[in-house]
Amino acid sequence: MNIQEINRDLSAGNIGVSVEIRGKRVYLRAFLPPKPGTGRTAPHRQRIALGVYASEEGLKREF
Repeated sequence: MNIQEINRDLSAGNIGVSVEIRGKRVYLRAFLPPKPGTGRTAPHRQRIALGVYASEEGLKREF
């Protein structure tokens, strides 16, 4: 399964999250509440590192 297929499935399920690759790592991207102490008051798009490499094996393990 590749990133496009994963994101298509997430979109079809109306899940407000996408998967992206930055460098050699995989991240989730979604609108989330602000982190404490940031001074922001509204939800905004944030990335969450999954801690896996952007390889076929890494994607199979997580998705």
